[in-house]
Amino acid sequence: SRAALAPLRAVFHSSEHAGTPLAMAARMMAAENVGADDQVALLDEDAGAPPGRRHCAGARHLSAAAACLAACGLVVFWLGPSGLGARAGAGAGTVGVPSIAAVHDAAVGEAEARGKAEAKDKAEEQVPATHAIKGDLSEYVKDSKMRGSSPKEDAESLFKSVMKASGAGDDLTPDELSDYELRFIRAVEHTRLSRDGSKPSRKELLSAAKKAINAEKPIMPQKVAESINKAGLPYKVKPLSITRDDPKYSFGLKPGLKAQARGAGPALSRDILDGSESPPKVFDTRTQWPHCAGVIGRIHNQGHCGSCWAFASAQAMDARLCIRTGGNFSGPADDLSRGYIASCVHEAYADGVGNGCEGGWPVWLYKYVEEKKGVPPTGCVPYFAEGDGSEHFQISGTAPPGPTQCTASQPLPPFPGKMEEYEFRPLGIGSPASMYHGAGAKKNPPQAGPMKQAIYEGGPLTYCLAAGPVLKAYSSGVVTDGCGGKELNHAVTAIGWGVEGDMGYVQTVNSWGAHWGDEGMFKGAWCQVIAWTYPGPITETQYPLPVPEAKIPLPDPVSRG
Repeated sequence: SRAALAPLRAVFHSSEHAGTPLAMAARMMAAENVGADDQVALLDEDAGAPPGRRHCAGARHLSAAAACLAACGLVVFWLGPSGLGARAGAGAGTVGVPSIAAVHDAAVGEAEARGKAEAKDKAEEQVPATHAIKGDLSEYVKDSKMRGSSPKEDAESLFKSVMKASGAGDDLTPDELSDYELRFIRAVEHTRLSRDGSKPSRKELLSAAKKAINAEKPIMPQKVAESINKAGLPYKVKPLSITRDDPKYSFGLKPGLKAQARGAGPALSRDILDGSESPPKVFDTRTQWPHCAGVIGRIHNQGHCGSCWAFASAQAMDARLCIRTGGNFSGPADDLSRGYIASCVHEAYADGVGNGCEGGWPVWLYKYVEEKKGVPPTGCVPYFAEGDGSEHFQISGTAPPGPTQCTASQPLPPFPGKMEEYEFRPLGIGSPASMYHGAGAKKNPPQAGPMKQAIYEGGPLTYCLAAGPVLKAYSSGVVTDGCGGKELNHAVTAIGWGVEGDMGYVQTVNSWGAHWGDEGMFKGAWCQVIAWTYPGPITETQYPLPVPEAKIPLPDPVSRG
């Protein structure tokens, strides 16, 4: 923690150790904003540089720098996931530095205790008051409370008894409570008939009630939102009356992360990235490539379909196509078909099943382009669009069969071209294309540097997180909910990074429409990045441009460029 770093600076900058190799190493390691996951630079102008000092300047990350400096005979201290670490070189005793134990006791002991106390106080201040509505209410559903003569009367009796016994009703406004009760009663009433066609048994109704009492809760009641917003957390939320399973904000990752990441390794190989220039502290791909800002910041809406994987990967591919073509792929019709991807790409990599609304993985699109064929624009294959063209989705949540030709969108005119004439195949993007552990991975968490470097060198890319109610209700700030999550369920697109207050974040494009969050985007803490996908560098240069414009429904025509 920074609290622990302060006394380290005091010791290492004291006259007793000034000018020693230890002081030189410590000044670098204990510098402001430098931690175990950060890139570091060794300054050549430091006094007392030993032989081999310039060789160590080539070490671009903390672990490599520590190993190099230790080899030069230095004692190197750093802060990592396990706390304070130290490494001593063979010649460390010749430079007159204190022992590891002595420095640790003198410099860290008091600060560590003080830092833990401050952190505990801060954490307690940030924890919202307990709300019964957030707990498991199924334990309050009792058979003895079913006293009615019909499923509706049983449901009414059960609901009132649960609200009274749990106190959950106190966490809801009158309107929220009324809506919750109606949804619960409806769910219990619609319990399926028994196999023989008879009415549900008492046991079946009780089972349905136990499920419905949690499933029909509002996802972010007003009082809960107010509590979160007053807790001093780095993000804000807004009240949200939809339920946990409401398809308005769908996810869409397919189970099996280990299978997708197998063979990729926990960290991106250094020889894949250029690395000749380190990324800055703050970076936005829209600023770096202004001619593609509109494409990079274009907001889409996946609607009632678990196709986040298709939207996230297409968002990154759109952006990288624009960058590769020098801005030529940036018109209003230059938008890869999410509908085609959800159907055809899913069919190619999900055992022949084409329903991309059941989830998938972003890496599939990159492999499809490399191994199969290209992807047509949205104008050729609209995304299950209906009526006004604002990208409303079929309530069934099922992707249609993969098309083999451009599909008409009645009553509007068809796309003025053939599918095979307008397929975009950015070869290279799938070779290599692999998933890697992100900065929020629990097992051997890597640094954020490689992901930053990949964005800095090539443009936006996708990452996966464990999203929940807080993300659905997100309004502003740096959201940390989901950090350390195990069950990945959502894919989004990283377009840059920055710092808000003292917290670093990933600038992220979501696929829930411009009405959600911060105009369709959010700032996610790095600890949310559990896995990310590296798309290979595009080598293909020839594309069917310009794409003809057809007056058909396009995904939310909103840009955050």
